[in-house]
Amino acid sequence: MIVINICRIGVCAAFLVAAYWGAAFPILLVGSAVGAAVVGLPLRHFTLTARFAVVTWLVASLLMFALVATSVGTQQVAALYVSLAILLLAALHLGLLCMAGGPGQVRSSATTATRSRSSRIPGVVAAAGAATPAAIIAYGITSAAQAAWPMRLDGQQRILVLVMLSGVTTSLFVAAVYGLLHGGHRVNRVVGRLVRQPSPPRRLSWAFRRRSTKPRRRDGVLDVIGYAFGMFVYRIVQGLVAALRTAAQFVRKMLYFTAWTIVATVNWAHRWMVRARRRLFAALVEALTVLRSAAVVGTRSSCHTGRVVLLPLAILATAALLTAAWAEQSLVYLEKGSLLALAESAAAGSLAVGLLTAVWMLLSDLPRQATSPSAGRTLTISGANGLILVAVGGWALGLPGTLGYGVIRVGWVTSVATTILIVTGVWTWLRDIRTAPAT
Repeated sequence: MIVINICRIGVCAAFLVAAYWGAAFPILLVGSAVGAAVVGLPLRHFTLTARFAVVTWLVASLLMFALVATSVGTQQVAALYVSLAILLLAALHLGLLCMAGGPGQVRSSATTATRSRSSRIPGVVAAAGAATPAAIIAYGITSAAQAAWPMRLDGQQRILVLVMLSGVTTSLFVAAVYGLLHGGHRVNRVVGRLVRQPSPPRRLSWAFRRRSTKPRRRDGVLDVIGYAFGMFVYRIVQGLVAALRTAAQFVRKMLYFTAWTIVATVNWAHRWMVRARRRLFAALVEALTVLRSAAVVGTRSSCHTGRVVLLPLAILATAALLTAAWAEQSLVYLEKGSLLALAESAAAGSLAVGLLTAVWMLLSDLPRQATSPSAGRTLTISGANGLILVAVGGWALGLPGTLGYGVIRVGWVTSVATTILIVTGVWTWLRDIRTAPAT
């Protein structure tokens, strides 16, 4: 309670200093602190997320306040590059999320160790093209900025086109490599012969046999000479027949070897082509399967990234702009008492609180049924504390000015807030009396 009262005193002091200095920066510090509480306290159980949200909110609110006082050209350039920076963060988150297997995956080391490499490949393929969606959105933003504002962003758009093509090409390359390396395990390597191998040639049985009897002792010399000449001719003919048989056998074996080589080459080429066709088909099927799984992982991860990174950052930037407008209009109301400035300040502040509530609901990544009651309590508590602060702080700061000793005077806002508190207190008191048991 002491801390809350100290904060209330600090808020009143900030409004008082802003009124005396004529500067909205102290009021902006109040808005930044309130916004940090709105977005950080509900996320206190998510330490890393709460720190990221609070730091991002503080930087965004201060940056937006600084940009309000700059020229239109500077604001346009800053808006463009802030959008590109948000898309870069979203692309990094998307890549890491895809590498982890998408949203909803258990990040424990035991689970990661038991996951096979093949189950990680769709996430790797999706992560390889994680920059493509961000590049497409950035290309659309730069095209719209170039058409609406006096900017030349041709070089940046060429880089974005290169990033798009690189992401798609890398994803396809990784899927193709995985398909080629792992698709062959399911290929049937048995391939029948296209042409039957020729049978080896049989051995030739060519022979020349001479049926003659040796000369007897009583045969004459001429018979012996005739026999010898006949044997000479026989041996010559027999040698010629053997040479022809050998040459024919060699030719036949050469023809057989040639035919066998041709048939073996044809069968090998046929077997290689069939296996290659089967391997390519299996690789294509495997690559398409991986791409389909990667598309599922990428789609789920993109939706999750858009919900917990892209949309919250955009909402934070919008809420920071509204907070800067709230600070400026609050200062105008303090100085001039303008009802229009008061209406604009109230609208900007209320919308900023609502947007910051939506931010922590998105960042918590919890179901809407679990966050809606807490968001309602946050808005109720913020409204009640704001009403008390307006009433008490308005009288504390405005009473001296009303009496002629200050620049801040009690206005009808303080009076209305005080009236609401009094009516609420009386109504609560009467209700307690009616419900109290009779004694």
